[in-house]
Amino acid sequence: MATSGKKPGGDAPVTLHARVLLDARGVITEWNAEAERLLGHRSEEMVGQPLSSLLIRPKPDEEGGLPQAPLVNGGIRVHLRDRSGLPVDAEWWMCPHIGPEGPVTWAVFLATTRGADPGDFDRAVLDALVTESPIGLHVLDTDLRVVRFNTASPGMRDVRAEDVIGRPGREVAPTLVTDTVEHLLRHVLSTGEPVIDFV
Repeated sequence: MATSGKKPGGDAPVTLHARVLLDARGVITEWNAEAERLLGHRSEEMVGQPLSSLLIRPKPDEEGGLPQAPLVNGGIRVHLRDRSGLPVDAEWWMCPHIGPEGPVTWAVFLATTRGADPGDFDRAVLDALVTESPIGLHVLDTDLRVVRFNTASPGMRDVRAEDVIGRPGREVAPTLVTDTVEHLLRHVLSTGEPVIDFV
């Protein structure tokens, strides 16, 4: 599918389009390059997996039921998990692929829009920091494992994401994530109190 800057069936500008083909059971049979750019998962990782494994379930206080009427533009907003485990808001369209022979399969089109959700701005700022800042930056999850890192910093320019994502911070940056830093990070996680003026 071409990236025309328009979402399927609508006029809102988008940053990415992705096409995923599913078999009759909802298992991925094709994962295009735009899907990889959107969510980070590579084709060889995703083919053979159910697409539903990437869906993030709504919180108990959010609406998660079936719509009672067709949506105006045919798409629905979903929360998907990217390769680093972070949520990505996407518009989802689905249509049957009916060939002259064989079972009916499905084509799912995904697109993410900017500015429609306050989280988009936060994600854009984080993306800019992670990809363009000249200083080192590592984003850790609550287990102190790396989920993002700055590819523009001098020490990380030739490092592949798959060699870093998911590893403990102190393995990736042992001179930065020392015993003292790890103790402070765990204190923040357990108490919710920020650490200020620590360099």
